[in-house]
Parts: sequence; structure tokens; C-alpha cells
Amino acid sequence: ILIVLAVMVFSCAKENLNTITGNLKGLVDGSKVLLATTAVKSGKFIILDSCIAENGSFKLETSEANRRCFIFGVEAEKKIEAEKLSAKQPHFQLFLEGFSDIALEGDVTDKNGWTSLDAQGGIFEYEPAKELFALSDSLSEIYNTAAKMYTVDSLKEKAMELIKSFGEKNMKLLDMQREFVTANPDVAYSAALMRYEQGIFRLTNKEFQERFNTLSERVKNTPAG
Repeated sequence: ILIVLAVMVFSCAKENLNTITGNLKGLVDGSKVLLATTAVKSGKFIILDSCIAENGSFKLETSEANRRCFIFGVEAEKKIEAEKLSAKQPHFQLFLEGFSDIALEGDVTDKNGWTSLDAQGGIFEYEPAKELFALSDSLSEIYNTAAKMYTVDSLKEKAMELIKSFGEKNMKLLDMQREFVTANPDVAYSAALMRYEQGIFRLTNKEFQERFNTLSERVKNTPAG
């Protein structure tokens, strides 16, 4: 049943095309919006597509699918250079599951706003994944709040309490992600979570391969696999 639902959710867009739109407060006209991914071995960023922002909005169409991607905003006067992109720069991370329409909304007046955009469509509408994204959003909010509080001496103790809470909730998220992978072997997002899990838990090649073999053949052959 989950496999049938996944096909229904991820096949509502134009055939073989992902469309990503954004309506973002603070997005400067003429600035560039980049869609990027990372190379498997080097981890370096690769630019997949780009567009120009207009009236606080953007629209990206791409044939890329079944892979982890990043949305970057680049000032109009700056040259687009993949080698200068960094995970430390403000960005929004998303996963392109199959082909669908994804809409982003939020406020990027403060550059930290990129990390907490509201996303609708695609994997974000897949019911078994919604709880994962909700907890992930909560963790981002806790982290950003704690980081700001820690800069104020009188709030450092409270910030440390939030950091402790972050650690506990993050472990819960990791457990939920493992459960998601087990229950959704034919969803490409499971492969991405599995590779993240490999790094976090330092799985041996044998342990990872055993987990990887539980995925469907279709998913194994996607970019995420």
C-alpha cells in the first residue's frame, strides 16, 4: 500500500520534470537561485540548475530526481561558481523524490531563514515522512534559538538546556529515520537516509551492505542509491 501511495504522490507533476517554486520575503530581485547537489566521493557541490529571482519569487524546472539537493541564494553581482559553494552558506536542503511540484515559502531577510523554509509537495507530502520533517523543523528552531541565546551571558544556562534538549530529540529523529527506511524500501529518500545513518553510526561496509540490500532494486539504481 505504501508503495502505491508513493507512486501517486510523486507522479502529479509534469512528466520527467521537477518544478520548484519559491515565494520568499527578502529575496532580492535579480539575485540567482541555484539548485545544487554534492558529488558522491568528493562531497563537492555540483550546480544542477539555476534561475533569476523576480518580485520575491523564483521558478526552477529540472529533470533531476531521486537525489538530495540544496537551494542557494546568490547575490546578483556575484559570479556563479560551484567550487565556492559551501554547506556553511545559508541554504535549504530538500530531496527530489520522483517528479513533482514543490513550493517553498518563508522569510530570507535574515539569511538563517533559508534553513527553515516551509515546503509543500513531493516527499514533503508523503504521509509517512511528515513526522520526520516536523521533528527536523523543530530541531532547527531549537538550534537557532540556542545559538542566539548563547551569545548573551545571562541566557547561556538556558541555552545549554536547549542544547541538551536538542541532543535528546535528535536521537529520537535518528530512530524514526531508521524505522522509516525499514518500512519504505521502495522510496528513494530511504537510500539517502541510509547513507546519512552510515556516517552517523559509523557502520562498517558489511553492516551498511546488509541494510542497503533491504532496499528495492529500483531504489538501489537511483542517484540516491
